[in-house]
Amino acid sequence: MLLLALPVAPASAAAASASGVASQPTRAGTVSPRVERTVQIKIVRRDGGLRLVGKVTPRSGKVVVQRATSCTRRTRTCDWSGYRTVRPDDTGRFRVRVHAPAHGSWAWRARAGRTASDAWLTCTKQARGDSCPLP
Repeated sequence: MLLLALPVAPASAAAASASGVASQPTRAGTVSPRVERTVQIKIVRRDGGLRLVGKVTPRSGKVVVQRATSCTRRTRTCDWSGYRTVRPDDTGRFRVRVHAPAHGSWAWRARAGRTASDAWLTCTKQARGDSCPLP
């Protein structure tokens, strides 16, 4: 039995911008630079289990880790539900223990405000050559 964690979706357009800086109008009508928030995650094996580790920049309040309840392959969308809420440390890093189901797969992502990270799949492969199905 082998536990796998795979990335499944590209980042949002805001998170994928090369510069990471956008313009926001102010009350006086002038434009001031506004830094876009990014959330990056990956799933790693540590201490005999799986951990979702990530970083949010710039550091903000709470990060909500979400698990997909169902996904549609045709539209490449998922319905998400909250799993845990964590606070990032002073550098913006956070970590949460996640699990892989005995059969099938689960998709995970992190969300800070309106910004969401890429989705990662966790699954348990039973035989060689099996791939992780969408949840």
